[in-house]
This record gives sequence, structure tokens and C-alpha cells, in this order.
Amino acid sequence: MKTTLVLFLLVCVGLTVSAQKNDFYCDTCVAFASAIKELVEEEVPLDKIEKNVQIICTILAEALPGNIKHFCEKELIPEVDKIYNELDNTSPQKVCEILEFCLTVSAQKNDFYCDTCVAFASAIKELVLEEVPLDKIEKNAQIICTLLAETLPGNIKHFCEKELIPEVDKIYNELDNTSPQKVCEILEFCETN
Repeated sequence: MKTTLVLFLLVCVGLTVSAQKNDFYCDTCVAFASAIKELVEEEVPLDKIEKNVQIICTILAEALPGNIKHFCEKELIPEVDKIYNELDNTSPQKVCEILEFCLTVSAQKNDFYCDTCVAFASAIKELVLEEVPLDKIEKNAQIICTLLAETLPGNIKHFCEKELIPEVDKIYNELDNTSPQKVCEILEFCETN
């Protein structure tokens, strides 16, 4: 059982690396919950998992960067019952969202839109500061989308082309009075602070 668990955890570690806020907590929780799920699928009873859960924390601490052992022992081990029971109905990712160690998909989506919009508006702000006229910015908006798609994760190009390019004139005009973040709040791609 321990060999299977070690191999499974190493695979989970590789699969859970993601670029999201609180990724330390989220990645650790998902790896931990994935290991528990594997044991649930092998029909290992909860009491046996509870007795050996420290091993999972030790393996994760060796495989992932950061102070995982402390987090695992203080935050995840006390939640083993809940994780075990939730895994009957849902995925490790969803369990960690329920426990609030991972952002929900809608929060990730909102961050994606907001971050992309702010990056796009910041690029336009630089052009505004260089006194580039609106018609030239509109002609080059596609290039901004392409550059963002090459530097940021996710399907930025599609979002940029379909949602942001049509708003170039509004972004341009709003940037006279406010920041890129505020412009994206006005366009409702970012939540208002």
C-alpha cells in the first residue's frame, strides 16, 4: 500500500501544479485529497486512513516545496473525516474548494478575466502615455492580444479578441481619468474593490 501511495502522490504532485492564488494551499490540499481518494477507491476504511495519514503529509513534504508538513498536519489532518466523506460525491479539487483551500472555478475565471483585462489596459495606458492616437492603438490591439497570449497562461487570445478589442475606445477614453484596474472594474471584468 505504501509504494502505491508514494507513486500516486508523486503523480498527483505533477498534476496539481497550477498558477492560481493560494496555489501552495490548493496544490497541497488537492494532492492530499487525491491520496485519500485513492485509498477510498481501494476501500480502505476511514479509521485505517486516520492512523496512517501522517505518512501522506511526510511524503508530500518531501515532494512539494514549502512548509507543507506544518500545513498538512495543522490544516488537512483535522479535515480527514470531511475529505473522506466528500470524496464519495466529488473530486479532490472540489473538496479543496469546499474547504476553501482552492479558489472556485468562478473565482479563477474572474481572476483570469480581470488579470487579462488589467494587462491589456496597462499596455494601452503605456501607448496613451506615449501619445499614440486611438486609431493606431485600435489597429495594433491585435498585437497586444498576441503578446499577452505569449506571456500569460490560459486562453487569453480568444478572450482578448472577443471581449477586449471591441472595448479599446472605451478603455482608451477611461484611461485619461483612472487606472487600468479601475477601467476593468468599470467594464465588469474585475470585481469592485
